[in-house]
Amino acid sequence: MLGAVAWQTWKRGGCACAVIAACVVLMSSAASAQPRPAAVPPAQRVLAQVLTLEPGASCLERDRLLAHVKMWLGGERVDAGVRVRVHGDPADRRKLWFELERDGQSTRRSFDAAPDSCDDTHAVLGLSIAMAIDAERLRETLAPLPAPPRLRLLSLQPSLAYDVLPDVSLGVLLGGELGLLPWFGLRADALVHYSWDDTISGSTGHFDALLAGGSLQACTGGRPDPTLRIALCVGLASGALHAWGTDYAPSNAETGLWLGVRSGLRFHLTLGIDWLLDVDVMSAIVSPAFTADRGATELARQPSSTGFMVSLGPALSL
Repeated sequence: MLGAVAWQTWKRGGCACAVIAACVVLMSSAASAQPRPAAVPPAQRVLAQVLTLEPGASCLERDRLLAHVKMWLGGERVDAGVRVRVHGDPADRRKLWFELERDGQSTRRSFDAAPDSCDDTHAVLGLSIAMAIDAERLRETLAPLPAPPRLRLLSLQPSLAYDVLPDVSLGVLLGGELGLLPWFGLRADALVHYSWDDTISGSTGHFDALLAGGSLQACTGGRPDPTLRIALCVGLASGALHAWGTDYAPSNAETGLWLGVRSGLRFHLTLGIDWLLDVDVMSAIVSPAFTADRGATELARQPSSTGFMVSLGPALSL
């Protein structure tokens, strides 16, 4: 009898434990299935609720200022702990300042000479306030400016000149160009020019002349067409001028300094490959004369003060 009672008691207790265990498992499953609450975002307020303005003698208007700050920030919600108080000097219309309070800590920015234009004043002050509120968000709002195109060229141009050396001369230019801005660049050229069978009035001999040097120029221009760029280039040119004669007794070879200004137009044409056409004026500042002795008389050919040079050749864009 006692054994039967114990069995019934255990049986009932075991069932109860099983039921309790099942309930615990079901409740745990239900709890794990419940979505977790989302993280609560930091408290925010509308910009109009945190910005106050005392214009004083300035031309500041609250709505215009708010519009500029919103534009720079890319929105109108800011942290709830931010307060902005803008002040204009009571007597000086160009003297402004604003105080930014964030979580009890305050900073101040002053403008002792605001722009004369009201539009500029609102824009400058709005940008300063936006940067003080959230410089990181401002950096994200402002799209990065594209890097200016940097045109790099290497060129090899046969060249024809008149009166750079006596009469007509032929030469070659090896150059490079670097575009610092879309409309501005620097170019450097190494040049060699040669003229032959030149004469000096009153003399029966002939002489040849060689100019070897280089130039450095600044160029400014633009593209009237996608395939054409036109630039005005101005700079200094210098080199060594060497001359040697024939049919002279004696015949001496002399070398002198040549210094001048090089200015002209550059045409950069893209037709499958790049082509450069340069039309230049060469104005001599320092140039030696060509001389010959005829007994006790010295004959001289003075250099031209202005010469012209045309260069045309292919270029390699890098």
